[in-house]
Amino acid sequence: MRRGLRSLGFGLTVALLLLLLLVALAGASLRAKRDDAGVPAAVTPRVLTIRNFLSDIYAARVGEHVIVFDAGMDPEGHALELLLKALGSDLGAVSDIFLTHGHFDHVAAAARCPNARVHIGEGDAEALAHRASDLSVVPRLFGALIGVPGVEASNRLTHAVELDVGGGESVTALPLPGHTAGSMVFVFDGVLFTGDSILMGKQGLTLARDTEADPALTCESLARISELVASHRVSKLCTGHMGCTMPHQATRWVEELTADSRARCGAASPLEPGPAPKLPTQAHTESPLPAPSVGTQ
Repeated sequence: MRRGLRSLGFGLTVALLLLLLLVALAGASLRAKRDDAGVPAAVTPRVLTIRNFLSDIYAARVGEHVIVFDAGMDPEGHALELLLKALGSDLGAVSDIFLTHGHFDHVAAAARCPNARVHIGEGDAEALAHRASDLSVVPRLFGALIGVPGVEASNRLTHAVELDVGGGESVTALPLPGHTAGSMVFVFDGVLFTGDSILMGKQGLTLARDTEADPALTCESLARISELVASHRVSKLCTGHMGCTMPHQATRWVEELTADSRARCGAASPLEPGPAPKLPTQAHTESPLPAPSVGTQ
């Protein structure tokens, strides 16, 4: 019996050491590659994207300002700067950063934009500021290895809302918990930005699932996404790591995703198409904003 217990203990120790070694190697690789940047490319005539190693960043000009969707995995923001340069802009001109969720590979360069309002779901805001451990262990560990700074959210999103970004334009924000508790999706210029909440494959879309997510809110959000795709004439869906759909592919794939989810949502929260509800609007602030508060890892 004792020999068996010793063997089991030895096996567990070896397995733990191997796991720690793999995590360390993965962290070292991420740290070495975190500033890799692709070439800026057009999603629409207004929206551009760039690949930051494994993550996608999106940005668009709104008048004299630029709005950004997700901030990549490089705390120095090299990829983001290249993207902004392609728009004839710079870090100081970023007025709003819309974060789909709080994982390290989507938020790293947010602190590099001194005048930006940082929008994120309420469920991820404390983790973004490094005051809570709401996110899973692996993303937090990789964030620490890469050196992602904590950032104070300017706007904690709790419900569907239209966010005024100036120039008579707005970004639609919608909670879609599943990948994280505070996961959000955003719509702007006919593009639905999903982060890691909706994943894209060759055959269509799948929904990121988490047993701790509120199923009623997820079902309600899926129904609203279907409505928003129609009402906002969404022609593309863009993910956090897998690029974007082909033009007008988004509508069909979102309809298929909604249909697949009807049985799980049940009759209490039907996912039937209908008129898009009028959402509350948060006003745009023209005055310069203080730099995003930066915490410590």
